[in-house]
Amino acid sequence: MAASQNALGLTPEGKQRMIAELAMTLGWQTLAEHIAKKIDSASTQLTGGTKLSLEEVRLLQGEIRAHSELVSYVNTCVQKTRAKGE
Repeated sequence: MAASQNALGLTPEGKQRMIAELAMTLGWQTLAEHIAKKIDSASTQLTGGTKLSLEEVRLLQGEIRAHSELVSYVNTCVQKTRAKGE
């Protein structure tokens, strides 16, 4: 397998296109809604006035960051695919 391909045999561009196509499905939209609710829930816990330990704050911040990065990655793949006219 060439260095520019992943385990599925896709090039980086092919992987981006595959993710962009996935983002157009009802399944992704349902998952994205669930992720948004998880982010909102964690944000509410952080700002809700309940005293949290430093560890709890870090875990919630990490959860928010991880979920946000996932959505951002998918959105970036969609934008790059559209920019290439695919």
